[in-house]
Amino acid sequence: MRNPIVAGVIGLMLSGCTFNFPLFPGPGPLQEMQVDGAGKAKVLLVEISGMISSQEKEGLGTSGGYYIAAAADRVLAHPSSVTGSIGVIMLTVNAKGLLEKIGVEASAVTSGPRKDMGSPFRTMTVEERAIFQGLIDSFYQRFLTIVQEGRTNLQMEQIKRLADGRIYTGEQAKEAGLVDEIGYLEDAVEVAKKQAGLTEARVVTYQRPGEYSNNVYSKLVAPSGLASLAEFDLATVVRGGTPQFMYLWMP
Repeated sequence: MRNPIVAGVIGLMLSGCTFNFPLFPGPGPLQEMQVDGAGKAKVLLVEISGMISSQEKEGLGTSGGYYIAAAADRVLAHPSSVTGSIGVIMLTVNAKGLLEKIGVEASAVTSGPRKDMGSPFRTMTVEERAIFQGLIDSFYQRFLTIVQEGRTNLQMEQIKRLADGRIYTGEQAKEAGLVDEIGYLEDAVEVAKKQAGLTEARVVTYQRPGEYSNNVYSKLVAPSGLASLAEFDLATVVRGGTPQFMYLWMP
């Protein structure tokens, strides 16, 4: 006797019906994952990840990373961390000379003279550079304000001296008052427990099944052979030519 399910599928295919079966299922609803500790209380480990540099390395807490950390009650830096780089950078390219060499000319039809500002196909004008600089200055001032609100131990003039774009080791950042302590993830968990008046707590994180999570616990809760697909190459942004305003360290 033929398998009725197989026979039914064959019959539908012969009749012209088709099915779409996704090769990789989409992410499901958020699920809580316990990664350490015990007890009823919870310490939530929130993953903050994104584009910092084009290098395939972890743990840079520069610029955008520090922007986020500044809002915390207590900031801990890993002993080997790199932080600081307080500032804003705009990335764009000018491919005009290259296109001329290969005999390609790009043109744009716009609704106004500034509509294609930052185009990689022509040289930026003095006026356009001034407009972009104004945006950069505005974003930078916002960054300074965030740091001042989070680091009440520092005056604005001190912050401005520290916020010239340079980077700091964890120890240097502590000496400058940008971070409170040097420690590891376990130390941060203990600080969180102490702040909440807890003696024990479970460290948890939330994740969607089938979704890769790139953090220190990834191998414990979400091993994946597709991790490389999630890598983002900063060079593609530069090659793309679209102006980008970023809180990052870009030497």
